[in-house]
Amino acid sequence: MIIERQDTLPDYKWVEKPTKPMRIFCPIHFFPGFEGYEAGGAERFLQREITFLTKNYASDYRMTVYVLNRQKDYSGEIFPEGVNFIGKTSKRDFLGFLLREQKNYDLLQISDGINWPSKRLIGELILWRKPIIGRIAGESNLNIIEKMPQILRKNLFDKITTVIAISPEIEYGLRKLGIPAEKIAYIANGTDTDLFKPADDNTKTELRKRFFGRKISDGKKIFIYHGRIMDRLKRVGELLKIFIESGLGKAGHALVLIGPNTEDDPQIRSKIEEYINSGEQNNIFWFGSKIGNEIAEYLQAADFFVLPSEKEGMSNSLLEAMSSGLFPIVRDGVSGTAVVENGTSGYKFKGDEDLGRVMVELANSSGDFSQITRNARELIVRDYSLELMVRRYDQLYRKVLGRS
Repeated sequence: MIIERQDTLPDYKWVEKPTKPMRIFCPIHFFPGFEGYEAGGAERFLQREITFLTKNYASDYRMTVYVLNRQKDYSGEIFPEGVNFIGKTSKRDFLGFLLREQKNYDLLQISDGINWPSKRLIGELILWRKPIIGRIAGESNLNIIEKMPQILRKNLFDKITTVIAISPEIEYGLRKLGIPAEKIAYIANGTDTDLFKPADDNTKTELRKRFFGRKISDGKKIFIYHGRIMDRLKRVGELLKIFIESGLGKAGHALVLIGPNTEDDPQIRSKIEEYINSGEQNNIFWFGSKIGNEIAEYLQAADFFVLPSEKEGMSNSLLEAMSSGLFPIVRDGVSGTAVVENGTSGYKFKGDEDLGRVMVELANSSGDFSQITRNARELIVRDYSLELMVRRYDQLYRKVLGRS
C-alpha cells in the first residue's frame, strides 16, 4: 500500500496572526477532564489538542467542548483559558443548542468518529450549516462507513467538509470507498515527547522499587499494557491468558496493566477478573486508571509494551510507549501499527500463538535491544510529536476557514 502525499509542514511557522478568533465547536460523547484517563483515544486526543492550541494560540482560538454524557462532576476542573465547557445529557438539549447557538461558532469538529446510525450525527448533519471536520477514530469506525448504502455514504461525505484519517490504513480505506482525495486529510495522532521519555538506569531502578518493592527481581522483564481493559477488539483477556500459560510470571517476569476495566460481557469480565486476581502467583499487576505523569513513570519502569488489539486507529498508548523508549510488540495488520518497523523499531506478531512465543523469547534473551528502542523513540520525536499533530490541525482549520 503506497499513498503519495505532499507535506509542506517543515516550512510552516508558528506566527500569531491578528485575526478574529476561530470558534471551534467540539461535541463528544464522553470526556475525561483535563487530568483524567478514564476515556478512549478520541477523548484523549481532544484533550491534548485543545490544551495545546489554546496554550500556543491563545488569541486565535475559542474552543467549546460539549459533552453529551456527563459521568463525573466537572465543576472543580480547571480548564485552559479560551476553552468553554458545556455538559448535557439530553439529545433534545443538544439539538436545540445546535439550532440556537451555531451562529456563535465557525466550525464543528466530530472527534469521536462517524458513527451510524446515530441521532446525534443525523442532527449535526441536518442542522449544522457551516464547515464540518469529521475524524475517523479507528478501524471500527471505518467498518461502519463501509457498510453504509452508497447513496447514504455519498450524502454523508457531501455534507462533511474534510474527513481526517489518523493512520495510512484508514486513509487508504477511505480512498477505496471513493471518498475524494481532496476531502481527506491525513493527520496522525501525536504524543508529548517531553513527558513520555526514557528513564536512565538509576531512575528505572527507583521506579521499579517504588511500584513493585521486591516482587520483581533485578534482571527480570516487565511487559506493560496501557489502555482499556477489555477483550473485544483490545484482546486483553487473551493477553492475560497467554501470559499465565507461558509461565513467564512464575519465572519472575511481570505483566502490568494500566487502565479501567471496561469489559461489558459479564462472562469475559469475570474471566479477566479471575486472571487479574491470580496476580500473586502469576506476577500480574493491575493499577487501574492513571493520569499522564503517572502513566509516564509506569512506562519508564517497564521493558516491553504489548498491544494485542485486533482493531485500532492510531494507538496513543503505542506512541507513548515508543516515545518512552520501550520495545513495542504489536499485532501485524492493525491500523496504526505501521509506525512499528519489524526488527528495527519493534516486533509485529502474527497471531496469539506467535505473541506467546515472542514474549518468552524476548524475556529470556540476553540480547541488547537499545538500538531498537532508540529507533522507536527517534521515530516518534520526528514524526509523531504532539506539536507536529497540532500544527497540522491548526493549518487545516486556517485552510477550511480561509485564515491561511
